[in-house]
Amino acid sequence: SWVCDPAVAERTLPIGRPTARTRLHVVGRDLRPLPPGAVGELCLGGPGVARGYLGRPARTAGVFVPDPFAEAPGARLYRSGDLVRWRTDGALVFVGRADRQVKVRGFRIELGEVEAALRALPGVREAAVVDVPDGASRRLAGFVVTRTEEGVDGPWDEAEARAALKRRLPEFMVPATLRRLDALPLTVSGKIHRRRLVELAAETVAAAAYAPPRTPVEETLVEAWQETLGRERVGIDDDFFELGGHSLLATRLVSRVRSALAVELPLRALFEAPTPARLAELLAEREPEEARSVAPPLVARPRETGADLQLSFAQERLWLLDRLDPGSTAYTIPAALRLGAGLEPRRLELALAAVAERQESLRTVFPATGERPVQRVLAAAAVRLPVVDLGGLPATARHPELARLSAAAAGRPFDLARGPLWRFVLVHEDAGAGAAEAVLLVTHHHIVSDGWSTRVLARDLDAAYGALAAAEAAARVAPAPLLEPPPVQYADFAAWQRQWLAGEELERQLGYWRERLEDTPVLDLPTDRSRPAVRSARGADVTSALDAEATAAVEELAQGLGATLFMLLLAAFAVVLATEAGALELILGTFIAGRNRRETEDLVGFFVNNLALPVDLTGDPTVAELVEQVRGTTLEAYAHQDLPFEKLLAELPVDRDPSRTPVFQAMVVLQNLPELPRGPLAARWERLEDAAKRSELDLSLVAGREGDHLRLRLIYGADLFEETTARRLLARTGRWLVAAAAAPAARAAALPPLSAGERQQLIVEWGQGPRAETPGGALHEQVYAVAARTPEAPAVAFRTGETALSYGALVRRAGELAGRIGGALAAAGARATGDLIVGVCLEPGPELYAALLAVLESGAAYLALDPGYPEERLELMLDDPGAEVVVTSSDLAARLAFLGRRRSV
Repeated sequence: SWVCDPAVAERTLPIGRPTARTRLHVVGRDLRPLPPGAVGELCLGGPGVARGYLGRPARTAGVFVPDPFAEAPGARLYRSGDLVRWRTDGALVFVGRADRQVKVRGFRIELGEVEAALRALPGVREAAVVDVPDGASRRLAGFVVTRTEEGVDGPWDEAEARAALKRRLPEFMVPATLRRLDALPLTVSGKIHRRRLVELAAETVAAAAYAPPRTPVEETLVEAWQETLGRERVGIDDDFFELGGHSLLATRLVSRVRSALAVELPLRALFEAPTPARLAELLAEREPEEARSVAPPLVARPRETGADLQLSFAQERLWLLDRLDPGSTAYTIPAALRLGAGLEPRRLELALAAVAERQESLRTVFPATGERPVQRVLAAAAVRLPVVDLGGLPATARHPELARLSAAAAGRPFDLARGPLWRFVLVHEDAGAGAAEAVLLVTHHHIVSDGWSTRVLARDLDAAYGALAAAEAAARVAPAPLLEPPPVQYADFAAWQRQWLAGEELERQLGYWRERLEDTPVLDLPTDRSRPAVRSARGADVTSALDAEATAAVEELAQGLGATLFMLLLAAFAVVLATEAGALELILGTFIAGRNRRETEDLVGFFVNNLALPVDLTGDPTVAELVEQVRGTTLEAYAHQDLPFEKLLAELPVDRDPSRTPVFQAMVVLQNLPELPRGPLAARWERLEDAAKRSELDLSLVAGREGDHLRLRLIYGADLFEETTARRLLARTGRWLVAAAAAPAARAAALPPLSAGERQQLIVEWGQGPRAETPGGALHEQVYAVAARTPEAPAVAFRTGETALSYGALVRRAGELAGRIGGALAAAGARATGDLIVGVCLEPGPELYAALLAVLESGAAYLALDPGYPEERLELMLDDPGAEVVVTSSDLAARLAFLGRRRSV
């Protein structure tokens, strides 16, 4: 029911709220309740729900289902087929029918909602939307009629219409194609001919499937798309993110475009124009001064071997930390590569030497001249590769020993001044060294490497090993150098960074970050243990994973909202932590590769940088609104990513609290490095348990794809949190992602729904006081039980002031009447069962209540008849269920003639 208030303007008239003793539920396909804003099926429960459709058992089974929300056994829930959503005020809004709901890119979309948005556009008289296959996925196609009934075409501009739809609908609900028709095709019965529209839509999509480049700029952009994504053919209308692009690949693509076209291109431009055609248009619209590259070129600088060279800003910070804590292993990074069978250790040694010759960072040391650090590149030299054979150990002990060796290597500190700052150990797990797979343990100091670098190392090692194997097979001498040196080295980047981030550019980037991080909020999370005065890095971790279906839905949600998976993860973790901390604003950190120039992509070195990303939950945004905000914040941060975090810390006026990390206390990291190429070494990453876990922050969410699953790992400060707390936070993050994928229009802070354990704890254990026991049994049995205990207690009171009828008197009257009803039923040849209906037509009073109890005692169900109704209606009410017995009074039997045709009691 809904009361219309003339003083309140309703854009959409709600269905309203449930009436008395009616339960309404908005559920998903699994009959789980959905939060406000989420579109789901309307289901009804309560005593008013019918038993089913007469003579239609199959239909009944599909619509009248067991009620999962009822306490009474055998209760039924009616699935209406109507799609609705809760408003925040508790009213229901009708959206459409479930039979017109489709799934596109992982989102369930009600076509009627899209059609309504189309019809609301200026000049549109009629609209229809269908979904059509598009390769392995599906797309929406919209059709509009702007011609008036007088035959005059109304205004229509597709670009303006698309922009208006994006203001009304989430990105994933905007049709991929819009087509204007003179009239919508109709069936012979006058309904929209949707099959014909599907045919028209398929023709439209097929025609636009591939579009070749038309200009030299588009050719350059298409080549960059193909090279970055590893695709043989890309059209100018192919979306980078729909083809599998993500933030890391986007950075590589932008660096290629910058290099090829000599333009300054922010990462945001690719999100705004994700196809070659649209990016070419965006570049053409920019002013020449705006498009011209402002950064100086990154080129190799002439120098002598062993010369004193500048450190990058990040290297300088790590050098200072090492001086403050000599012998620390805080920045020692272990990794493990599993190599294929048939490995030649001597050839691997030579390959490692070739890689060290190509990559100067593998032979760089950091001495001090006075109090100033410098980096020196040592001459290339032979590499000695230690080999450990675990073949003598029991099979079950080999992998734990491998993990122990890795941990031991990581536990040995590096001497930055003397080096080397890389270590390698080859481990054979089986007897017969060359016959089985082996594991190469790699340990390096962060000052010369990062996560990206380990993949560069593996790729170069594979290339060098393959070149040596080919030379040996051909009985020829391997070329020298074995690998071509890169055009620049890390020391060139360090000098370039120092040159560029000075003066005007430094102030520009500092100005942005000062404004964004002004009045930095501290993430004050409730902890299980008192926070130490000086924080430690003692950490632990917990893991979980989203299954394939949930992972696909989450990725499709990000894509549909024009965002990346990282942006969605950031939004999820921000909501969970803000809820925990009772905050509306917080700052989360992340890592960024820092390789936004093509020249740096193939280098080993310390490029990674920290970014601080503010998130604001003020105004109770929806999931889509929050992701849009996070998207904007992230892209802005990417545009100012060149400022080293170390430089920002030195310039930012933040309070230094030794118990917390500055600027941000939690971070999100998405590990999306591609798998290693399957070359001669057949190398692949080996995950080893880290015995000495560290947590540099209070909490760090690390995510990554493993096959078709999304793996989530929460690293937490062991001095602050219990494992149970960490598991709860990680579980809530995963549930938020799944719930957001199902309901992007829901309020972000209202997600995720409570788990079964949390619901039990909050609603039953914590939120519900002692409940008095109520008598069991049917209604008349409960009345009889009261009469047995307190027969003189008043049961029926009279408004006229007469003496109340006691329970004892009431049940005596009911008992007498029940016997007469049983006799009437027997005389009518009926068997008193729960399926038999007995009419009760009496004026309000004691006799009415006695009659109702008597019918129930006789084993029948009563049909209440209002004596004030017209005779025709009363007779129809009795005819419909086939009621042959009626309880009534002599006055009413005389006045209502149709009662005489039935057995009266």
